[in-house]
Amino acid sequence: DEKTYQFICFALSIKGRSKPCVLKHFKGALEAGATVEELSYIFALTMRESAGADDCWTHDVIGDWKEILAGNINCSCEGSAE
Repeated sequence: DEKTYQFICFALSIKGRSKPCVLKHFKGALEAGATVEELSYIFALTMRESAGADDCWTHDVIGDWKEILAGNINCSCEGSAE
């Protein structure tokens, strides 16, 4: 349904840090029958989960910085980082 679609788009827009899309899907969700309370919950949940995922991803990417400095990890955008 439209409300669920807007909720998903709203969360993805937050994760993508796209202000225009956040605003568009916030309004779209309200027009589809969502409440500000529901959107606040989605916002908080998305921010909480994104923070943890971003931290884990960043640690995975640059966690072994000594290996990067030693030249043991390919730092090229052209190929695999491993």
